[in-house]
Amino acid sequence: MKLVKKIYTFITAAACCAAISGIMPFSSSAEESVKTYGDLSYVSSDSDGDRIYDYIAIIDCNESVTKIEIPAEIEDIPVVEIESSAFNGCANLTSIIIPDSITSIGDFAFENCSGLTSITIPDSVTSIGDHAFYNCLTSITVSENNKYFSSLNGVLFNKDKTELVTYLIGNERTEYAIPDSVTSIGDRAFYKCSSLTSIIIPDSVTSIGDHAFYNCSSLTSITIPDSVTSIGDHAFHNCSGLTSITIPDSVTSIGDHAFYNCLTSITVSENNKYFSSLNGVLFNKDKTELITYPIGNERTEYTIPDSVTSIGNFIFYNCSSLTSITIPDSVTSIGNFAFYNCSSLTSITIPDSVASIGNSAFYNCSSLTNIKLPDVIDIISGNTFRDCSSLLNIIIPDSVTAIKECAFYNCSNLTSITIPDSVASIENSAFYNCTSLKSITLNNPDCEISNDKDTIPETAVIYGYKNSTAQTYAESFNRKFISLEEIGDISGNGEIDLYDAIEIAKAIMGLRTFTAEEMIIADFNMDGAVDLYDAIEIARTLLPK
Repeated sequence: MKLVKKIYTFITAAACCAAISGIMPFSSSAEESVKTYGDLSYVSSDSDGDRIYDYIAIIDCNESVTKIEIPAEIEDIPVVEIESSAFNGCANLTSIIIPDSITSIGDFAFENCSGLTSITIPDSVTSIGDHAFYNCLTSITVSENNKYFSSLNGVLFNKDKTELVTYLIGNERTEYAIPDSVTSIGDRAFYKCSSLTSIIIPDSVTSIGDHAFYNCSSLTSITIPDSVTSIGDHAFHNCSGLTSITIPDSVTSIGDHAFYNCLTSITVSENNKYFSSLNGVLFNKDKTELITYPIGNERTEYTIPDSVTSIGNFIFYNCSSLTSITIPDSVTSIGNFAFYNCSSLTSITIPDSVASIGNSAFYNCSSLTNIKLPDVIDIISGNTFRDCSSLLNIIIPDSVTAIKECAFYNCSNLTSITIPDSVASIENSAFYNCTSLKSITLNNPDCEISNDKDTIPETAVIYGYKNSTAQTYAESFNRKFISLEEIGDISGNGEIDLYDAIEIAKAIMGLRTFTAEEMIIADFNMDGAVDLYDAIEIARTLLPK
């Protein structure tokens, strides 16, 4: 399958290039484009368009092979590239020889070659792609004459050892001191090096790359020196053994989710001009933005400081210990996935100051029972309340104009909902699998409802106006539809009067029995039950204004 995909990609690209240039593809047939050499698959390339192949790229390998010696030439054409994922998954491979002809090694080239323990990079290699040696090797050796890369104690660096490129996941040492020559720790440099418990970063280092220590789950000790100015996205993501960290004066930028799923506390030096901390939580300097709430903090309740104006993306992501969060009136926005999987959260009040709530903000807040949306919210974003399986009630304010896709997906305890006439559109699967939903009222006769049977569950009676989009939707998917004009009009005389209230009272006292149809019409307040409240509400409508 891997080879089929590679062939398809190559053929498609070749055909497109030929079509663009106005000439026929070089090869007379697709089969001629990809060839084999022993256990290797390769393609030949014509880089200058003279219809003479001038270099070869290795694209695949027999996954059962144990030893490979890549030739420097095939049919007098130099082999210069090992393409992305060429040896990916060759778990039986224990030995490989790379010739001096190779100039580039692609992304994921040797990923998951778990039997391969060591490799030598020849003089000729000028580029090595991302994750080229992921999940394999205990040691890398670079030829001393290579002008672009070097190695030290099995670790891959750039030539002058100012950048640490790759620390191998197969190396089982528990402690490592980065050489003093290093100024930058590259992207994914220690990616998933789960054996490391301690890393010493020298004062020479100024930057820590994206995903640099991602999933170093055994890491318990690390000190960020005063020389560091930037910490990349996901830099310490999933370092679950790391409980605390101190941000020095020098740091000017911290990437997204740098400390996701780790730490119980973050401390920032008081002299840092860009960041601050309070009770172990990371903020910008003036505490107007909450940046990181450590997932390892086991407090159950948290009050956001009054200075905060925005809750960023993923801030409380997976904070499953929190049961209650207080948001101050100063907050105006809640980011994407802000409270994702806060599965113990039962109580949260969103103040009227909040004007926007991002995608999936409360996704899988499975203990949340009730929520009131601010009166200024104009959009309920996609997946906002998805999998809020305990949600019993939600009031949608008149400010809302759109309900996006999967907004209430799998809110399986939601029994009824009223959509105000301000809502102009409801997107696909908005109420998918809301299996307890008995009624949905759409007050806008022109509301655009996604033409998808899963937008509104089949369990729900749809209430709307005659000849409305609600009626059209109901008829399209064979759903029960009740005209709002009929609600309360038990007599069917075209108006709601005292007679209707009396008939409801009779039914409550057992003096008459309603048919199933009459029960729906008699439920004046549309709460799913016919009771004294319905009779009272009808009577109230008849009182002089």
